[in-house]
Amino acid sequence: MKKVLTDTTWLVLQSSAVLAAFIGILLAGRGNDNWVFFVVLTSILTFSAITRATKLTESAD
Repeated sequence: MKKVLTDTTWLVLQSSAVLAAFIGILLAGRGNDNWVFFVVLTSILTFSAITRATKLTESAD
């Protein structure tokens, strides 16, 4: 677990996903149709981060 939390790539992916989700929520609240892009981006970034974390934990065993 510690290996995942100290991995820079994982941290960037997770932070980007949270930021994209926040932007998507703001855009949806203002009625802007671009929020869909940010929700899809959040899904892709989260999937990538989970895949990376899985690889890191499996390689640590």
